[in-house]
Amino acid sequence: MMRMMEMQQRFMEQQQQFMQQQLQHQQQQVTPQYLQGATSRQEHHVSLAEFKKFAPSAFKGTSDPLEAETWLNEMEKVFNALRCPDEDRVTFATFMLLGEADIWWNVERGKMGQNATSLTWEGFKELFRDKYIPQSVRRQKFREFIRLEQGNMTVAEYAAKFEELARYAPGQVENERERAEKFESGLRARIRQQVSTFELSSYKDVVNKALVVERGLNDTQEERERILKKRNRQAELQNKQGRNTESKPKKQTTVNDKTQHKDTVKCYRCGGPHYRRDCHWFNGNCFSCGQQGHRADTCPNRREQQTRQASQPIQGAPTNQATQNEQQREGQQRPRTQGRVYALTQHDADASNTVVTGTIEISSTNAYILIDPGATHSFVSADFVGRNSTLISLPLEIELCVSIPNEDIILVNSVCKDCILNIEGREMKVDLLVLGMKDFDMILGMDWLAAYHATVDCFEKTVKF
Repeated sequence: MMRMMEMQQRFMEQQQQFMQQQLQHQQQQVTPQYLQGATSRQEHHVSLAEFKKFAPSAFKGTSDPLEAETWLNEMEKVFNALRCPDEDRVTFATFMLLGEADIWWNVERGKMGQNATSLTWEGFKELFRDKYIPQSVRRQKFREFIRLEQGNMTVAEYAAKFEELARYAPGQVENERERAEKFESGLRARIRQQVSTFELSSYKDVVNKALVVERGLNDTQEERERILKKRNRQAELQNKQGRNTESKPKKQTTVNDKTQHKDTVKCYRCGGPHYRRDCHWFNGNCFSCGQQGHRADTCPNRREQQTRQASQPIQGAPTNQATQNEQQREGQQRPRTQGRVYALTQHDADASNTVVTGTIEISSTNAYILIDPGATHSFVSADFVGRNSTLISLPLEIELCVSIPNEDIILVNSVCKDCILNIEGREMKVDLLVLGMKDFDMILGMDWLAAYHATVDCFEKTVKF
């Protein structure tokens, strides 16, 4: 009985020992496979054949820093695509060195001795740049980037130069917003003023918007040049016709013949019955008496002129229905309409309590304006149009005879259409008739006030919309 119990106990011990051995054996089989898989994932190697499939460029050495930097960036691009580990990058990059560059690397490797095998990719780039992109060149490129502006370059040329130099100043454009702000600050003033209003934070968006603005400005300039060329051709044709007329032999004419001939001659600038060389607009004579040394609003002969005007119609400006009918029957002149301004000078404005003066922005340029509810139309100074290239004057289909405070009449025959006024962030359109005036850049009259339902507070000297 005792013997049977001993045998059973020994058999159970053997069974437990066998099970422990089996468990240990299974653990020995599973653990190496798991560790082996982890090791295989961590040790990602790239073969030389895989690297050469990207057809990387060889480097033979150069004296051009930009060429050396370009090759280095190309290597970096290939390595990132291959997910190449750091220890393989130096091996593959030095494999592409030929000629003078290969000799340089062999010398450098000899200097490092056994440490050459532990050289990192960042360490190799530093050695490479010290050789082919010296610190003096990098400092020069950095200063060029800091001072970079568009100048006479197109937006596309400026963007290419910006990206070329930005690699030498990584600390200046670390993120997308800094890159966009730096590029925007270097744009030409006219382009920058329009781009900045959009408050863009992406470099790509700033470049695209600048290209669009540049295209619009170029189209406007081309249209302006086309109109100026057309005007010059018309002026040359009229001057040529005038010379041909003067060269013809004089003949005896009656009073009716003289009147008819006078009506056929017409100045292309002011519309008056005279040649361009006799126009007061070009020779600076007074529009009232024709003499030099003063303007129409300070003309000493004004009273005499007014007396003469009272007894006969003003030349080129219809004063009654009979004169208008006569001109319509003759069909000799373009149709005209009438307008008025109650204040044309600073003196007139100071003497009136129904006008408001101030400064507003038009086409990105500040203008000194007069808001006159007594003016039938809105006007802009001819000098202001000449100074602002964004304003383009076009001929009027119907000429306007403007009555000014001294009771003279000025003929207006050109207009700047759809001009944009910026008043406290609100954009408003206005058609501005071109008028010869000195004290104000612009007069906003009843046509503009009515269009925007504006109210003029004469006591507070303010305008409300």
